[in-house]
Amino acid sequence: MKLPRLFFYKYRLKERNPKGINNDYCKFIRLGQHFVNRTQEGVLAYITANTFLDTRLFRGMRYDLLKTFDKIYIVNLHGSTMRNESTSELKDQCIFDIMQGVSINIFIKKKDKETSPLAQVFYKDIYGSRKLKLNFLAENKLSTVDFQEIVPSAPLYIFRPHDNLLQEVYESGFKIDKLMINCVQGFKTDRDNLAIQYSKEDIENIAFDMLNTTLSDNDFQSKYKVKDNRDWSLSEARQRIRNKKNWNDCIVKIQYRPFDVRWTLFDKILVTYPRPLIEQNFIQHPNIALGIGKSGNVIGDSEWSLVSISDIAMDINVIPRGGIYLFPLYIYDGMLQYVNFTPGILKEIENTTHLIMQDCHDTERSENGFLPIDLIDYIYAVLHSPFYRDTYHDFLQFDFPIIPYPHSAGYFFSMVEKGKELRELHLMKTISQQDIITQYPVYDADNDNIVLLRKFVENDDDTGKVYINKAQYFDNVPKEAWEMTISGYQVADKWLKDRLNKKLTNEEIIHYQKMIVAIKRTIEIQEDIDNIIRL
Repeated sequence: MKLPRLFFYKYRLKERNPKGINNDYCKFIRLGQHFVNRTQEGVLAYITANTFLDTRLFRGMRYDLLKTFDKIYIVNLHGSTMRNESTSELKDQCIFDIMQGVSINIFIKKKDKETSPLAQVFYKDIYGSRKLKLNFLAENKLSTVDFQEIVPSAPLYIFRPHDNLLQEVYESGFKIDKLMINCVQGFKTDRDNLAIQYSKEDIENIAFDMLNTTLSDNDFQSKYKVKDNRDWSLSEARQRIRNKKNWNDCIVKIQYRPFDVRWTLFDKILVTYPRPLIEQNFIQHPNIALGIGKSGNVIGDSEWSLVSISDIAMDINVIPRGGIYLFPLYIYDGMLQYVNFTPGILKEIENTTHLIMQDCHDTERSENGFLPIDLIDYIYAVLHSPFYRDTYHDFLQFDFPIIPYPHSAGYFFSMVEKGKELRELHLMKTISQQDIITQYPVYDADNDNIVLLRKFVENDDDTGKVYINKAQYFDNVPKEAWEMTISGYQVADKWLKDRLNKKLTNEEIIHYQKMIVAIKRTIEIQEDIDNIIRL
């Protein structure tokens, strides 16, 4: 059914990607709301996806519904396989054979009732098996459900319970995007199979083929299985590289996924969206950036982990579903270099710690100072605290995180030390071959290091074997390292998944083993941070 624009929600609040608000179920709620507005009374009842209850994108829709109706009843039936709402103790199922969670939503407006600014909202959670949920619905009516009244508040107007006092504490800190206002999404190629390669040599060979005048466009497209699209044309890309004298200077390492460094030709020759801020501040100059995701709702009830760090350009999908935003430490303007911190928040941090941030060219701390990288390390430590992530889980769903101000110099530097350890681990700066704790003991001539599967088989202790084919495996891999989620990925599995049917080099085998060390140490450092952090 195609509805006129009248029935679309206009309250998008400047969202960058408002397409989700035009989902069919939103249109039908809007259609019913339109007729209720005309008659000034009515009851609407829908069973819909439950994403509109708390996702940031729908906050304008929620606010509009609050203004229209007198009472709103929500029975959240959950059941999303995408939000991982099941636990080891509770198997949560959807009442329908779909991946999305669902809710029953009843909107009531009475003509003779005195109008109030916003509707009363009554909420009920139902978790469990499909049978349990259907039995609950069969045995109850609206008057017998033990609803909890909630009061949605600005800016998100969430249709789920949350702790207002806790929210006040959380919001007393500083937002990442207010401290570091220069930020940008990670770069995007639209053709990773061509533009992103495992080695510099592979990228150079692609460039040579683009320059090769005896290789036709059709033959190139057939060889690399690539097609033109709205934003990229092969013939234009080939002309561009032919006109670019120093194209080889654009061949650089990039952060493709967590712990996964690859190569690209960083130019519109191959990269559809290279992002000027990335080109100016990472490709042309040394830098380091916090990478943070703002769509925490994609992980559902799993622990928030949408943070990364890199000293090279990052692909948009270093964090999945919603993408990564890069917050560079330094901004370069011609010959000038300055720190990407806003003066107001920086001054508040200096006041609470009684320290002064030093010049961006300093390499050693002064007696009463701190380096710009120290503030990055402090933030990185906070964002890796399981206590912080659990305490503020609901608030990390919809926007960039808010960081508590450090309350003293001693506390600040204690957190900085842990953040620095994490940063150097995740950049693979401090792990040597002697640190490796796993083994790769089996040589098999038939399989020869080719990744054909990813299977974790437990040993008698808390470790296991990670098989990459029927015969070959990494042994003594800690189970907690195998299961660990970083930047939204189960990274020990994801790294292998992205190399299915590929033969691992000796360097890659060693890299994977070092990665396991980094993950294990990350878990240990997180425990240390939780013993220090104060929220």
